[in-house]
Amino acid sequence: MYLKGLGLGSSTIIGKIQKIEKNNSIIRQGRIIVSEELTYNLYKKGEKIKGIITDYGNTSSHAAILAKQSNLPVIIGAYTKNGKRATDVLQNDDIVKLDLKEGTVCRLTEEELCNMLQEESIIKRR
Repeated sequence: MYLKGLGLGSSTIIGKIQKIEKNNSIIRQGRIIVSEELTYNLYKKGEKIKGIITDYGNTSSHAAILAKQSNLPVIIGAYTKNGKRATDVLQNDDIVKLDLKEGTVCRLTEEELCNMLQEESIIKRR
C-alpha cells in the first residue's frame, strides 16, 4: 500500500502507526501518528512522536509550520492514488516507511522490514 503527500524534510523513517482520534490523547512513545490534521495539543506531545502523517494540509498549514519549527518528520495531505485518506487505510500497529523527500508512505510487511534491515546491515559491514 502506498500513499503520497507533501513530505517536510529529507530523511527516511520506519515505525509503527498509532491512529489518533480527536478525543484520544494517550500517545505511545516512538510511534508515527496518523491524524486528520496536526493540532497544537498533538504537537505539544512531539517529544514522544517519531513522525506524523496527516490527511489535510499544505506548505502554509499549521502542520507544516509546526513541523518546520520542531524538525518533526511530517507528511501532510497523504492519500492513495484512489483518493483514500491516510486515516482510512492505515491501522494501529501497521509498520510504515516514510520517505520525506519523496512525500511517500509505504506499508511494510514484517518480511519486507527484515529484508530492509538485513540489507542495511550488509551495507554497514562493507
